[in-house]
Amino acid sequence: MGSVYVALLGAAGHDVWAIDSWAAHVDAMRTNGLRLEGASGDRTVKVNASTRAADAGVCDLVIIATKAMHVEQAAESAKPLLGPSTMVLSIQNGLGGPDTAAKVVGRERVMVGVVGGFGAGGAGFASVSVITLPPQAEREHSRTKRRMGEIVLNIVHANQSPL
Repeated sequence: MGSVYVALLGAAGHDVWAIDSWAAHVDAMRTNGLRLEGASGDRTVKVNASTRAADAGVCDLVIIATKAMHVEQAAESAKPLLGPSTMVLSIQNGLGGPDTAAKVVGRERVMVGVVGGFGAGGAGFASVSVITLPPQAEREHSRTKRRMGEIVLNIVHANQSPL
């Protein structure tokens, strides 16, 4: 999932860093860019990539897009990216990630995203098929709606009820 966000935000002209522990993926992105394939076409985007979060410096937004079981480690490694107003978007296809991230970086920083329908295709490659949102994510109840490329994220602040 993280590669999709990196590619879409990078293609939209944002300064984006991909931080990943998978060295082959980071090397492929550095050398060839990040290829994204999906309903909107096939593109390769030049992005910044590293295995060390500190290389990116302080960021406006940190997106934690890992498996739920890796959220705590990702949040810990993201600490060098946090400035006074940095927000952290925790977006997983499992349960509990936002609460785990909040324990590490502080509940006041954490936003919750809900998505599905995409994934990795190998080193330096990601794909998007169909993105679906559960019925409760369609509601505008205490949510901030943001558009990122072709993806609409419904974001819930961690101190608000998602329902």
